Amino acid sequence: MWKFAWRGLRSRKLRLLLTALSITLGVAFVAGTFILTDTTKYAFDDFFKHTTSKIDVVIRAGTAGQQTQSFTLSQPIAEGVVDQVASMPGVAVAAGDVQGYAQFVDKHGKVVTTSGAPTLGVSTSSRSTQLSSWTLRSGRAPTTANEVAVDAATARTNDFRVGDRITVLVQDGKSTFTVVGVFGFGSLDSMAGATVAVFDVSTAQQLFHKTGTVDAISVRAAPGVNPDDLRTRIASSLGAHYEVVTGATDSQRTADSITSALSIFTSVLLVFAGVALFVGAFIIFNTFSILIAQRTRELGLIRALGASSAQVTLAVLGEAVVVGIVSSVGGLILGALVANGLFAALKAFGMELPSASLQYQGRTIAVAFAVGVGVTAAAALVPALRTRALSPLAALRSGLTSEESAVRPRRVLVGAAILVAGVGMLIWGMFGTVSNGLAVLGAGAVLAMIGAAILSPLAARPTAGIIGWPIAKLFGVPGRLARRNAICSPARTSRTAAALMVGIGLVGFVAVLGDSMKTSTVAAIDRGVHADYVVQPRGTTLGTSGFSPKLAEQARAVPQVQSVVAVAGGLWSRNGVADAVRGADAVALSTMFTTTTVSGDLHAAAAGGLAVSQAAATADKLKVGDRVTVTMPSEGEVTLPVAAIFTIEGTTVDFLISPSTFAKGFASHLDSTVAISLKSGADRGAATAALNAIAADYPSAQILDSAAYKKGQIDQVNQLLGLIYTLLALALVIALLGIMNTLALAVMERTRELGLLRAIGLSRREMRTMVRLEAVIVATFGALAGVLVGIASGWMAVRALGTTSTMVFSVPIGQLALFVALGALGGVIAAGWPARRAGRVDILRAVSAV
Repeated sequence: MWKFAWRGLRSRKLRLLLTALSITLGVAFVAGTFILTDTTKYAFDDFFKHTTSKIDVVIRAGTAGQQTQSFTLSQPIAEGVVDQVASMPGVAVAAGDVQGYAQFVDKHGKVVTTSGAPTLGVSTSSRSTQLSSWTLRSGRAPTTANEVAVDAATARTNDFRVGDRITVLVQDGKSTFTVVGVFGFGSLDSMAGATVAVFDVSTAQQLFHKTGTVDAISVRAAPGVNPDDLRTRIASSLGAHYEVVTGATDSQRTADSITSALSIFTSVLLVFAGVALFVGAFIIFNTFSILIAQRTRELGLIRALGASSAQVTLAVLGEAVVVGIVSSVGGLILGALVANGLFAALKAFGMELPSASLQYQGRTIAVAFAVGVGVTAAAALVPALRTRALSPLAALRSGLTSEESAVRPRRVLVGAAILVAGVGMLIWGMFGTVSNGLAVLGAGAVLAMIGAAILSPLAARPTAGIIGWPIAKLFGVPGRLARRNAICSPARTSRTAAALMVGIGLVGFVAVLGDSMKTSTVAAIDRGVHADYVVQPRGTTLGTSGFSPKLAEQARAVPQVQSVVAVAGGLWSRNGVADAVRGADAVALSTMFTTTTVSGDLHAAAAGGLAVSQAAATADKLKVGDRVTVTMPSEGEVTLPVAAIFTIEGTTVDFLISPSTFAKGFASHLDSTVAISLKSGADRGAATAALNAIAADYPSAQILDSAAYKKGQIDQVNQLLGLIYTLLALALVIALLGIMNTLALAVMERTRELGLLRAIGLSRREMRTMVRLEAVIVATFGALAGVLVGIASGWMAVRALGTTSTMVFSVPIGQLALFVALGALGGVIAAGWPARRAGRVDILRAVSAV
């Protein structure tokens, strides 16, 4: 039987190669995802290996075990502690590290942004250079207040050279420095994508509002001293207020936090890879269903010669396993291209990741083969099991195919049951109380898609008739034949369109959800924003996105301005986890943005309490009167009472404290938002000119009127949608390959029919046209079905999100119509090769085929 299976593979090489290609692309996405994240992790690990290789002990202030790996969350350490540690036995050198916000401005006056990495300012000294692994590429280290050194990547990108005068943004505004050095990190030019400005210690302390203090202390042990022993000695001497860990432990914590972040990123990408494989599984199922129908006589003969039904089933599954192995090998090879493509796509959408030489790990190879072989075998299982019902004599009497024009009742019952189960799981995941709602939603979506695909033949005949009617009128005989072919075999039509239905369904879902988000955003801004101007940062910096608080101070002095509300941004630690907090007068903020007090009193929050958004309160199970313990950089651990729970429209604030409370906890901070309202009757043009003049001194800030603010919010949604569409594109490519493959198999299946059409006068050109038009009907049917699935799933998602936020359901009619048109065009393209094969059918051989 293995020889029989192998002969079956060799005799259908081209057909199975097309089938393997769909799974190959899906496996390539999986492999590329793991290669991407493994490569990124390797780049981070390599960087930290270089930068921490000389550090044996790290000291931070705060309760042991409660610190995060961010200087922005560490409490200040008195500068004198550095000398105290340096004088301890076993210490070769100890240096204080100071770090804060510093952002370069390029030579054209534009702020230098990153793709999510920090824009850092750090300190250097004669001590720290002995501990640091950064190496000068040119120039020297800064020693005076007007000097700065620049990381090599930033210097290269922005043409900064030793001797240039450049502008650097800090909390107090902007300052001009002379570039005295360009440095790298060993062989690396960048600190994992961050921009780094290096100042001498006293300058860094002044710029970052940390005079007389440092953020951490790095220590190198004397020769022969064990780092663990030195850590114990230092911890015993300094006391419980300080957290003392080995350099290896500190590096491992950082690596663990990066691995955790990358695991979330990996999971997101694997969801899209799963979508591609799900679409590919439809193609495998269709292919083996058609191949078994075509081989009915052959399989019957094998059964008549003595093969058992189990042997025939295993032979068919064996063919599927071989296809899966070939697909897995191809997917691993293409995985490198996919990884590079993902790097490029993420960079294009503002999410640049550090890269290194591509990393193929054993886990990637194992997963690729498990997924490739597993999906292929699972998808071919049902068609293979159908061979068990073959009667040898009946099979020998059958023709080439057993295509049915009617839909069996059993199919309807099974499809309806699966669809109902899928919809039920979707409802349960959206509205029920489940520990893993995303998994339930995903399983429900898969079942709903499968159920819809099984039931699709019910709609195939009438829908194909409607779609094909204008085609029959416009294209004459080829059009009428194409319409008849699509109508007469609804099972084949729906089977061919199934993969495209799933792909378009997912794209349609994203389009509906995205349009609803944009419509809801605009509505929320219209309802919620009462300010005449909103100031927001350009670009992002990790955890400290913002601009100098002095902008708000200067805006208050503009004659046309009535009031200014500044919202300061920072990070604090709750239960050892970093979380964003905002500092602003809750009552004043409610005059700029529509705010509803769900419970409690905003005045109490403005007087020193904590205001929590309803969404955050629900997620953390907080209520008015609860006390929340947090750790803030300057003040350390404090406990705040929950004074109010609120909703706010037009901006995002989850945790809000008063400006005075914020100032105590954050000596160094930036504003994340500033809302400005004008006096009644004020000259708007003059006010705009005055505010823009102020903003010119703060390149990291942008002043937006209501129209620009809306556009900015919508642009953010569009950017996210663009990335999602890019990741879904592979699923659509696989779907079109499925149409091409199924049509090609259908051409082979209908050899006698096509030969008879040629014999009675249909020309080669008309034959090709007929196949292409049939593809248009099939693809349009699949696209329409997918759009309906997308609208339905989008509506359910909006209803679910509407339970925790104000969501408006909106359908992008024009965009969905474009998807249908592109689906029809894709059908024409996919039908090109099958149409040419149909046109080359030999009349005599086809007519004589049995």
